[in-house]
Amino acid sequence: MNLRFSRWAVAVFSCCVLLFSRSSQAATYYVWTNSPAIGPGTNWATAFHDIQSAVISASNAGDLVIVMDGVYATSTTVAAGSSSLNRIVATNAITIQSVNGPAVTTIVGQGPMGVTGVRCAHLENGAALSGFTLTGGFAAYDFGDPYRDQSGGGAYSSGAVISNCVITGNTTRFFGGGVYGGTIVDSIIEGNNAGAGGGCHGCVVNRCDIRGNTADDGSGSSRGGGVSGSTVTDSTIRGNVTWYGSGAESSSLNRCLVVGNSAIKMGGGMRYGSAENCVIISNSAPWGGGGAISAWLSNCVVLCNSAVGTEGGGGGAKNSALINCLVAGNVTSQNIPGGGLCGGRAENCTIVGNSVSSHFYPGVGAGTYNTSNRNCIVYFNTGGTNVSGGFCDHTCTTPDPGGTG
Repeated sequence: MNLRFSRWAVAVFSCCVLLFSRSSQAATYYVWTNSPAIGPGTNWATAFHDIQSAVISASNAGDLVIVMDGVYATSTTVAAGSSSLNRIVATNAITIQSVNGPAVTTIVGQGPMGVTGVRCAHLENGAALSGFTLTGGFAAYDFGDPYRDQSGGGAYSSGAVISNCVITGNTTRFFGGGVYGGTIVDSIIEGNNAGAGGGCHGCVVNRCDIRGNTADDGSGSSRGGGVSGSTVTDSTIRGNVTWYGSGAESSSLNRCLVVGNSAIKMGGGMRYGSAENCVIISNSAPWGGGGAISAWLSNCVVLCNSAVGTEGGGGGAKNSALINCLVAGNVTSQNIPGGGLCGGRAENCTIVGNSVSSHFYPGVGAGTYNTSNRNCIVYFNTGGTNVSGGFCDHTCTTPDPGGTG
């Protein structure tokens, strides 16, 4: 009797599991501006004409929203707990994916900043957005939360992932012209503007091209033209502009190329934060730290950066700590010392071929100035001495600076 009951119980349990699994299977919803019917979006013939309608239907974690080619510039919605307008709001773990990628699938926001400004996307709690161009987005201004509403011109992201997207031409006065928060993968972040973090702020960034962004809120103290407050890996940060930290501000970089960024004041390549296994090349800052200022660099190449101005110093880096780095071909001018390094410390570094141009004082340190050098090679720097000020410990240079080793 007990055996028969046990078999019956197992059978009932198995049926319940099967029914539950079928009922909880992820659903797919379709979006196409030219579908003959508007909804319910369960196939292409009944596809929704706007993305948000499909997102509302995709109420279960794991649901998929597939979007056909087109420009999606209608519908506005407000996320719970926020005040700003968005083209789409996804607050659960669904995936929103285009069919043919960002070249032919675009979400367009609306300007200007303010009550009528519309951000492209608000994403939270495991939502994923893949294969879109996000452009023309404007965050709110002078109302709402400074982060959820006034940051992230292209997208506000919290615990969400943006991948294979082009994020371009978005604006906010606060943080993250392109994106605020979340994770960005395999994307282009280009031509966005913010008060801080022109490209993105507070993000985890992998395998992205961050280029041509600006940070300028009119205050003269904007920072992080490319990224700010972010962790960036295997990415290129190039051609960004702001006042301080044009490539990166207060960020952690690993295996990145930081090239051609221009600061109006300090930190052409980066300010604050850290860089490991990076190439920092051809950046500029007239007030000092052409490559980096007040940063920690390890296993980096710091090459051909400049601090060409009337004050500052440190064509390669200023007031920074460098470990196992090559510092070469950097320059300062106008008698400003430290063609390679100014201040800070260098350990196990090779510092060669740096220069001070337009010099009148031959004692100016063309290689390092007021830098603590330990186990370094400092040679073939021109326009001044290899080393001036600071101290040397087990360092090869000429003339002999004294010290240990």
